[in-house]
Amino acid sequence: MDKVGAQHYSWEEFVEKISVDEYEDGEDLSPLLEELAALHEHPFNLNTATKDDLEQLPFLDGDEIEEILAYVYRYGPMQSLGELMLIEELDYQTRQFLTLFVYVENPVEEKEKLRLKTLLKEGRHEVTSRLDVPLYKRDGYKIPEDEVLLKNPNKVYLGNSLYHNIRYTYQYRNRLFWGFTAEKDAGEPFGSYGNKAYDAYSFHFLLKDCGKLKTLALGDYRLGFGEGLVVNSDFSLGKSTLFNMGDTRPSIKKFSSTSETSFFRGIAAAFRFGRVDMSAFYSYLPTDATLRKDGTISSLKTDGLHRTLLELSKKHNVTEQSVGTDVTWNTEYFSLGAIVFYQHFSRSFSKGTELYRQYYPDEKDFLNAGLHYRWHRDRFSFSGETAFSNMYGGWATLNKAIYRFNHRYSMVALQRLFTYQYVGLRANSFSEGGAVRNESGFYTGVEASPLNELKLSAYVDYFYFPWAKFGIPHTSEGVEGTFQVDWVVSGKWELSGRYQLKRKERYGQPYL
Repeated sequence: MDKVGAQHYSWEEFVEKISVDEYEDGEDLSPLLEELAALHEHPFNLNTATKDDLEQLPFLDGDEIEEILAYVYRYGPMQSLGELMLIEELDYQTRQFLTLFVYVENPVEEKEKLRLKTLLKEGRHEVTSRLDVPLYKRDGYKIPEDEVLLKNPNKVYLGNSLYHNIRYTYQYRNRLFWGFTAEKDAGEPFGSYGNKAYDAYSFHFLLKDCGKLKTLALGDYRLGFGEGLVVNSDFSLGKSTLFNMGDTRPSIKKFSSTSETSFFRGIAAAFRFGRVDMSAFYSYLPTDATLRKDGTISSLKTDGLHRTLLELSKKHNVTEQSVGTDVTWNTEYFSLGAIVFYQHFSRSFSKGTELYRQYYPDEKDFLNAGLHYRWHRDRFSFSGETAFSNMYGGWATLNKAIYRFNHRYSMVALQRLFTYQYVGLRANSFSEGGAVRNESGFYTGVEASPLNELKLSAYVDYFYFPWAKFGIPHTSEGVEGTFQVDWVVSGKWELSGRYQLKRKERYGQPYL
């Protein structure tokens, strides 16, 4: 049978939808979109998809994944994506999203071995390039004529105003990937000031599903374990899709984005021995940092820009070595995992004298360990993680519960407590303050679909910062609430309405 898919929902509509719903606070959406775009360009067969395949889609939760797999197991291969309507757990929007990343065709009875002839014949090569030519000229590109500008190296861009990247990728089905990326940001020098040509280079290799070897990654890769309290460089959606964040998903993924941060560089591997999943990784990564006069690290630089002499002086002036392992035991209804993560920097951090930085990093070696867990049965799931750091004896915990009354009505509750003594430089999880540190809070949300064409959702999030923050020399708190209506009028028309209220203290002043 030929591949059967649905073309009614477009990639542009998907991008617009998640951009409006999830990233209203100015978060960078491009890395996540690049990863999803790669999945969109290389969809997988839903009739042969595994749990690991479906877990790559951030809008699917654990219950939805299990129902999709159970449907194919019970009734055999799907003949068209229209059969997704028979899975009650999938609402209208989720079915639309799925059509962008999957197709259906009769499965091959036996998994084909990786042979050179097959890789050369069926593998897909792709070369893409992007060139941005601005129609305006910033002051930084103008050659200074007076000594004042020459004495300020952060005002003069050393390169031209063009942005350019070139990317090569190879993919064989959903099992083998490799690729190469080179990038030059606007204002960065090309072939001068220490750059042989492009300013940034990236290489990735990923092999999946070879016997007990689940994943092998070489070059640049991403990691995600538990709720992200110890280490997480993966991407996720925001507060309004918390229902789709109910799983603990240990993962090693390729990094093919043009972003210059939030990845590891080295080797990582994941194995499966019966009910036990074991992952191990090592990374050696040159990184950028702002240094104090004594050579210690004030902060890590994460924008990836090297346009001026000052920015170039911060390029790769620090190296980060990371090593870690995660072991997870799985049963039908329960999973329990333990992770240990160690980091070493070539320079020591310095927390400074400011009050809000009192518990910032102040060494060059960091050790974090945590337990992550999940229990699910029928319509209820509970998951979370508790982690500890060697510095200051800090700890952090996040726990959430989701209950589905039926396929139309659901409720979620999340509790988080990150002590101000906790230090997790690679941690990334649900938070209001942007870091797993100095925050506690409680989130609750509901979703209701009284009609197939109508979806109502609402959430309230209360957060509290027990220690001083930048510009706020005391404890502070805030609250955020949202109510949203999505109504599918017809196959061509969809109406959405949202009301959002957010209040928190900034620079000593409350605001709405």
